[in-house]
Amino acid sequence: MKNTLFLGGLCALAVAGLWGQTAAAMIQYSGQLSTADGGLSGTGIWFSDGATLAWTVSRDDDQPWCYQYTLNVQRGEVSHLIVEASDSFTSQNIFGAQGPFGSIEIKTFKPGGSQPNMPDNIYGIKFDDARDTDFTVRFYSWRSPVWGDLYAKDGKVGGVFNALWNSGLTCPDTDPDAAPSSGSLAYHVLVPDTVEVPEPASLLLMVLAASAYLGRRGRRS
Repeated sequence: MKNTLFLGGLCALAVAGLWGQTAAAMIQYSGQLSTADGGLSGTGIWFSDGATLAWTVSRDDDQPWCYQYTLNVQRGEVSHLIVEASDSFTSQNIFGAQGPFGSIEIKTFKPGGSQPNMPDNIYGIKFDDARDTDFTVRFYSWRSPVWGDLYAKDGKVGGVFNALWNSGLTCPDTDPDAAPSSGSLAYHVLVPDTVEVPEPASLLLMVLAASAYLGRRGRRS
């Protein structure tokens, strides 16, 4: 009897969760940082000429999170852009990536070399072989948003690298532990976390499994 009640509750909870996801309205967060407001730090003409970074993170009904970032610089095309992610984030956690880039790499990126003047290590998603002064990248993930960092670079102009990062990226780096919201928190941006929202298929399987078990129990009775 106890098992039946437990599974009945599990089934009801799964159905409620599935209904809650399908009935939920769109969630959307957006924000922007710029060199003018002190939200972006950097070097080279990207910093001196002025630049802006805008992002939108949204989720519609039972769909995955959509992450979109747009970096606008005045001169010099974006060579690569790194979006911080949880250190458990892998290629299995990103899909549907779009934008003017050639490849994606996920690992820990360190200051120096291809990341000149980057304040601290970033474990994240590198969109490489990029182009355009108005660079937009979009991707999807079941990972929920948290506050984190972003870094981008180009080549040298006058012997100085063009590089930009959110001013909240410091050494040692500490990201805010607060709920996601629109705007920016301490000059940070929204990035993918460890926690995943449950996929609708997973909830449906829970419902079917619980229902099947209860059905078998009923027939035995």
